[in-house]
Amino acid sequence: MAFRVADDGPGIAPEDRERAFQMFETLGPKSEQRGSGIGLALVRRLVTQAGGHIQIVEGVGTRGVTFEFTWPIHWQKEGVVHATTILSSHPTGSHDVSTGQFDGIHASVPHPAG
Repeated sequence: MAFRVADDGPGIAPEDRERAFQMFETLGPKSEQRGSGIGLALVRRLVTQAGGHIQIVEGVGTRGVTFEFTWPIHWQKEGVVHATTILSSHPTGSHDVSTGQFDGIHASVPHPAG
């Protein structure tokens, strides 16, 4: 499956796109940093370990960034699709995963914990 996720934040310069996926790497002025630099590195690791690929592509307009990633699916007997488990991390530090059957497709779908 292919996914595209976009935001309208400050964006990531083309020369910083690979660096953005490095563990503990944060972009922008030190005084404005709010993250730990773990998020994108963790996402890349999970996507890669599942057999997928992630990349940063141009944002929309003059702001933002768009991420494209693939997530492998596996066809089983009777044409049912099984997605590799998806792990969702929440700001509270909790993790949650749910699974379901949707029109013959079995997928793991993250949802808010609680």
